[in-house]
Amino acid sequence: MQNRFEFLEEDFPKLADYGRKAEESLNIDNNICLLNLGRIAETITKILCQHNNIPDDDADELLRLGIIDENIYRKINALLEIEDEAANSEYNSEMACSRLMLTAEELCRWFVSDALESKFSFLADLFPENSPIPPLANLALFGREAEENLSPNTRYALICLGDIEEAVVNFLLNSENIIINQHDNDQSDKINILYREGKITKEINDILHKIRMARNDAVHSRYNSEEEAGELLAEALTLCEWMFKLMLSSGDFLRAKIQGVNENSIEVSTGKFQGIVENEEFDADNVKIGTRKIFKIIDTEGEKINLSLKEVYTNPWINAARRYEKYKIGQDLKVKVTRVEKDIGATVEICGTYETTEARIPENEYGEKKPNIHEEIKARVKWFNPSHYPYMILSVKDAPQEINFVRFCANASPEEIREKLSAVEDINFKNKSGMTALMMAALHNPNPEAINILVEAGAKVNSVNSAGTTALILASMS
Repeated sequence: MQNRFEFLEEDFPKLADYGRKAEESLNIDNNICLLNLGRIAETITKILCQHNNIPDDDADELLRLGIIDENIYRKINALLEIEDEAANSEYNSEMACSRLMLTAEELCRWFVSDALESKFSFLADLFPENSPIPPLANLALFGREAEENLSPNTRYALICLGDIEEAVVNFLLNSENIIINQHDNDQSDKINILYREGKITKEINDILHKIRMARNDAVHSRYNSEEEAGELLAEALTLCEWMFKLMLSSGDFLRAKIQGVNENSIEVSTGKFQGIVENEEFDADNVKIGTRKIFKIIDTEGEKINLSLKEVYTNPWINAARRYEKYKIGQDLKVKVTRVEKDIGATVEICGTYETTEARIPENEYGEKKPNIHEEIKARVKWFNPSHYPYMILSVKDAPQEINFVRFCANASPEEIREKLSAVEDINFKNKSGMTALMMAALHNPNPEAINILVEAGAKVNSVNSAGTTALILASMS
């Protein structure tokens, strides 16, 4: 039997179970089918409300706050209304069940791809062609961490917002070649200089100062209001949107989501920014609504960003060379498995690149076990030659296990950690958030013996993560 909800099993098993029960009961007991489809809508609404700190499971409030649009709102309500009718055995049309099954699948696919995405994730969609590390990439990371920690750890969230402010100020100073005098070395002084030089507006100046003051208070444990931190998070988003728009320039590459296709153009979006691709700049075979693609920026002056798709895909070999120029054979990468095919191997995306960079792991390079779809693993660059083959070849069996070990230390027992240590080459390895195994254990692991084992194995206690925080500070926050 077809299982159209199978893609939910790893991350959202409850939704997958409701979907499976709905399919199994279709045309056998359609009321049970509809009850389970309604439970899908209920569960998604509940998760979205919890994720956005909304006290009641209320789709109307999600719509009012702009977390869902009218289309998603209609899908949720259609499933909830039909659940009520099915509960009273008032509705059992086979055709309606099939149609609503499709509605539930579309709702679930939107949920796993877009619903829980950080409001700051659009920042990672911009990456200048000549820069191996996008200047806005860290802003996306800091923003996401601030969102995730707003309620459980407000102090840390404010520190992350301070990292956004600092990154923006330092980038502007460097890009404008502004020399800072020794007596103006304080961060507030730097902001004032940018304002005096006319590099930032009054609104941006005020936002930068507010975030700077809040971060200083948070560092000294004088600031713990979640409500005020939420307001600063919104202002930090405004700051990042301003920075994003400032950075757009012709010739750069931008990743955006395709929202609509008509005879003459493609409509795309990233964050709150809209783009358009005219008919001569795209090939219809490369276009599908809902997918993200890389576009070349032609013009940023209009209300919508003018983009080209053809210039990106005209020569796949040149495009591959551009994506792979920052990698070296023997380099270790964190990757996410997107497909596993017999006789071909696993296709993976390289994490943290903010672009569509695919690579392949042949079956004979799997290591101890076959990779699973959506699994994040560590792999080592085995071979690549972009001028002849537009895929990088990776090996899992040759790669050390530091990335998995960092995550593992969050809740593993001391005995399990001691057993895994022999396979770890670098005990002080940092993941993309700058977290080491010791930091992860200090923040999450309830057993203090786990920390002792890592320190005895050579873990550095004074190492800092991307937010400038040590394991000791994380332990005090936990």
